[in-house]
Amino acid sequence: MACLFGHKWNGCKCEKCGNTRDEQHDWDLCKGKCKRCGKMQAEQHDWDGCICKRCDKTRDAGHDWSRCKCSRCSKPRDVENLTDQSVLADIASNGDIYSVRIKATEKLADENLKQKVYANIVKSDKYYNDKKMKRLKK
Repeated sequence: MACLFGHKWNGCKCEKCGNTRDEQHDWDLCKGKCKRCGKMQAEQHDWDGCICKRCDKTRDAGHDWSRCKCSRCSKPRDVENLTDQSVLADIASNGDIYSVRIKATEKLADENLKQKVYANIVKSDKYYNDKKMKRLKK
């Protein structure tokens, strides 16, 4: 009865009676939901690599790998499916995440390089643990 003489539309929703129409929605594109009436549609993120520019949601695609982790979202790199020996060698030798370095080293085909990297990892880990123990003794 409130809209007997016409609706007062605010986009897709009548301000008088609450009825909705399927036009002039106010979409939250990342959620895929109209802010006025709640109608749903597919999400429409604006991806910049692995991060949405509008809502900062991440996806498991478009990463910018910098050795052991993505430089955009900091996700640790999964080396299980890597086969490029030069990339594995770089991660094993220079990575900053211990567990990823070990996994990359295990996948190296060159046994000499593998032994050098293991020795380097043990040496750097020993240095780190020695510093940590000195701090704890203080």
